[in-house]
Amino acid sequence: MDSEERSGYAEQPESKGFRVVKNIFKGLLFSASAVVWILVFWLIISTREPSFYKKMIFTDRTREAAAAAENYQVWQVHVRTWMNYDNSISVSNVWYSEDTQELEIGFRFNTKLLRTKDENGNSVENTVLYSLTDGDGHAYEPVNVEETVIGRYHYYRVCYSNVSLPLSADRSSGPVLTLSWTRSSDGEPLAYYYDKNGVKINDAELVIYNADTVVQQVEFET
Repeated sequence: MDSEERSGYAEQPESKGFRVVKNIFKGLLFSASAVVWILVFWLIISTREPSFYKKMIFTDRTREAAAAAENYQVWQVHVRTWMNYDNSISVSNVWYSEDTQELEIGFRFNTKLLRTKDENGNSVENTVLYSLTDGDGHAYEPVNVEETVIGRYHYYRVCYSNVSLPLSADRSSGPVLTLSWTRSSDGEPLAYYYDKNGVKINDAELVIYNADTVVQQVEFET
């Protein structure tokens, strides 16, 4: 009689059923880990901003003026309310060249806002329409646009010309600039919500500039 038998703790071979259960458990654990890593990787990719989103694109006019100057300065405009109610639309990296009167705005929106249905329940193809207007209703025309889609978001950088902002003078005389977004299929706001009284609230417009907006001068970057 060997020591294991004498001790009464002789190792018993695993049954076939136990091995099957153990292998299934290992497989499930491995699959769950793989799913978690895939979700983490997808989240990182889907929220990654494109390289152009923070750059100053402007137009050749501003770029040539910057190239001819030793230390060309532009204004960084800090939008006070930079996102809508649920952050499905947001703006960032807003720059203004006072010398050439060009205003450049970066914005993104969740692509789900373009998915709508008609009264019969059929999917409707939509594109976004965006408009920069002042307090008098004047609409500015974009002169340079870059855009791309990454994951859940559609990213834009849009440059407007002939925008007069008196940042170096009396700012109280300047315009109030509002950027708004609508759907191409029906002209409805790209985003909205209902208040506690059931009133539909437009949630697809943001004030880009007014007399209270904080601005600061920064060096032009290519």
